Amino acid sequence: MKLLVYACFLSFAGSILFCNQQGLAQGTLQFNQVILYTATTTTVTPFTVPGNKAWKLESGAGSGSTITLQNAAGSTIATLFPNGSLQPTPPVWFPAGFSGKFNFNASGFVSIIEFNLLP
Repeated sequence: MKLLVYACFLSFAGSILFCNQQGLAQGTLQFNQVILYTATTTTVTPFTVPGNKAWKLESGAGSGSTITLQNAAGSTIATLFPNGSLQPTPPVWFPAGFSGKFNFNASGFVSIIEFNLLP
């Protein structure tokens, strides 16, 4: 009898957990394209992530300089590549609709992978 009650409880708890995980899912990411922002001089490059897309900042570098991220108002919110490094720390994701600017102190590039957001 204990075994039957325990099995029913596990089945019930498992179904609740499964339903909750399905309800909290944010969708699936599907690769769309690679985007490369480049700058040859001191530049502020504005961008907006399109609807139903997500961007992942993969790499970037400046010629011995730092690349910063500014919000749409122009305030610096993150230093992405300190001293010309190639990898952002930690990885940076941009949600659909996010507007910002990359501030290059000298020449450099930022490489982004764009994903489609699928239901």
